[in-house]
Amino acid sequence: MSNCFLSGPLDASLAELRSLSIIRLSSNNLSAPVPEFLANYSKLTSLQLSSCQLNGIFPQTVFQIPTLEILDLSFNELLQGSFPEFYQNLSLQTLLLSNTNFSGTLPQSIGNLEKLSRIELVGNNFTGTIPSSIANLTQLFYLDLSSNKFEGRIPSFRKSKNLTYVDLSRNNLTGEIPSGHWEGLLSLTYVGLGYNAFNGSIPSSLLAIPSMQRIQLSNNRFGGQIPEFPNVSSPHLDTLDFSSNKLEGPIPSSVFYLANLNVLELSSNKLNGTVELHLVQKLPNLTTLGLSYNNLTVIASGKNSNVSSLPQIKKLRLASCNLRVFPDLRNQSKLFHLDLSDNQITGPVPGWISELSLLQYLNLSRNLLVDLERSLSLPSLSILDLHRNQLQGSIPVPSIIYYLRGLLKQ
Repeated sequence: MSNCFLSGPLDASLAELRSLSIIRLSSNNLSAPVPEFLANYSKLTSLQLSSCQLNGIFPQTVFQIPTLEILDLSFNELLQGSFPEFYQNLSLQTLLLSNTNFSGTLPQSIGNLEKLSRIELVGNNFTGTIPSSIANLTQLFYLDLSSNKFEGRIPSFRKSKNLTYVDLSRNNLTGEIPSGHWEGLLSLTYVGLGYNAFNGSIPSSLLAIPSMQRIQLSNNRFGGQIPEFPNVSSPHLDTLDFSSNKLEGPIPSSVFYLANLNVLELSSNKLNGTVELHLVQKLPNLTTLGLSYNNLTVIASGKNSNVSSLPQIKKLRLASCNLRVFPDLRNQSKLFHLDLSDNQITGPVPGWISELSLLQYLNLSRNLLVDLERSLSLPSLSILDLHRNQLQGSIPVPSIIYYLRGLLKQ
């Protein structure tokens, strides 16, 4: 009876229906606590109460119903609770508690849930470490513990051969991640470890998984060099986000052979070396490129730097990349975010900028620009930053700009 405009609370007479095996009441306005009598349903296999505006404290005894396979309490922001100890021989396979108000720790006894295949605990207040026993969940294929307060190191996942998705982002996790944690996971498509405090090297085994689609490691403390990609012909790799770490050395040449890459974010590291912008044409599906705030030198001119054949990029971040000329982006009709700030670009702002009709964000600050070849006629532009240049005279700009800095040389 999901989406049936029911209102709560659940009537006490339901306590007599102890042979119920499936309860599906998601997306109704129950606005009440979960009744204790549900724990007496000895044949219950599925309890689905997502988006029901539940409140109060969830009865721990429901977790321990021996027959229960599916428990979905997600999107009940006022529902509180914590985990009990889990006995052996429980049947739980799917545990969905995302966007509730559960707290406490994830008990070591979760390793007793041998049939558990899907865990989603996103956006709660869980604390403590991720128990090492989670490595024994051999049936696990989907794990999302993001946006909690877990701390310490992460366990190995190599026994979970069916694992496809792991998101541990936005916690307080620390330590190095041994490469062996990911070996043999031939079905893994997504790994999200961003916004933690991991250090050490990026595990090379992560980059060798042929099924991988997205790797998100931003806002950590990973150091050392980016490993080479052994499977450069991978048909699936779509996103690499290593931004805001402490990575050093050059960008591996194999990165520019990942032909299906859509997002490449390497900004705010300590990478060095020279990058010729024309290499990006080897990535025909690329829509986001971030190289800002490293020790890189990006070459955007010269006989080998034909940028007219670049893919259609939507976000281009090349701040502090030692650029000396304005990259020729006149054919980038889908560009809506352009950051060329903190470079050494001289001369005028080229007139073709006004032909980029989708441009919303334009940051050309901290350069050596002297004037505009033509008025900035950009109907979609909402943020323009031109401060700390050598601009002089009257600079006409459209009236719809919401944020404007430093048009005139002071």
